[in-house]
Order: sequence, then structure tokens, then C-alpha cells
Amino acid sequence: MPYRAMGKFTAWISAGVDLLIGRVCLAISMSTLALALASVALQVFFRYGLNNSLLWADELARYAIIWSTFIGAAVAYRLGAHVGLSVLADALPHLPSRLLARAIHLVVLVFASLVAWEGWFLFARVLARGEITNGLQTEIAWFYLAIPVGGALLVIAAADGLVRGRRVVEI
Repeated sequence: MPYRAMGKFTAWISAGVDLLIGRVCLAISMSTLALALASVALQVFFRYGLNNSLLWADELARYAIIWSTFIGAAVAYRLGAHVGLSVLADALPHLPSRLLARAIHLVVLVFASLVAWEGWFLFARVLARGEITNGLQTEIAWFYLAIPVGGALLVIAAADGLVRGRRVVEI
């Protein structure tokens, strides 16, 4: 839906969501994925080229992929790029199709809220234990933080989709 067709406040919020998820989160997700790729390439070079393994490279790749996945889930949802079945939505007339889209956004909103909520408590429990990773020597809790952050971003994307009433799959 074009911004001018919405109210000013709703258009302002949607523009903010576009900036946050469509630009910032996309850049972060791409950067963390590139970091994981560079870490794996460096590990392969050191292991097979120099016959000397890096202790931290595998962990860095693993945790970068985790962050990229949780942040990228909100980006993919916002862009309608997740795998989905649109047979039912395509077969329905316009109004029932929009109602189905809003119902899907509502289900995703509730699920993502639960993920963010439970992820926050998981992060807090792991932070309280103070575990340190072997290779990076960093508290493992900071990697668990990806769960509530990704859940919260998905809540924002689903709430915006619910308010805007856009279809989930807009390819």
C-alpha cells in the first residue's frame, strides 16, 4: 500500500519499519553472513594451506550465522520471501484474501512474541551463568541474545503487515 494512501502516523511508522528492517537489518544480516563466510574461508586457508588451525574461526562462523538467521528472518518476512503456499490466497476473492493475510500476520505476531519473550528469559538465564566460549573467549549469552532480538524484529514486521493489510506473499 503506498504511503500516501495511509494516514500520516501509519505512513510514518511504516517508513520507520522500512528503514529498520528493510535497510538496517538487511545490512546487518548480510554483514554477519559475509563475516561467517570470511571466517570459514580463513579457517580453510589456515588449516589446509598453512597446516595450522584457528581456534576461534569455527565459533565465529557459527555465531555469525545464528545472528544472520534471526535478523534475516524478519527481513525475509517483511519482503514476503519465506516459503509459503499461496494457492488458497490466490483462489480467494480480494476481501477474503486480505482477511487471510491479516490472520497470518496475527499468527506470526503471536508466535514471534512468544519467541522474543522466552528468548529473553533464556538469554537472562545464560547470562547469569556466565559461560565463556572456548575459541572467542566471549560470554555465550551475547549469542543467545539473537533469539529475543530476532523475535522482536519479527513482531515489528508482522505488526506492520497486520496494520498495512498487505499480503504475506507479494512477489
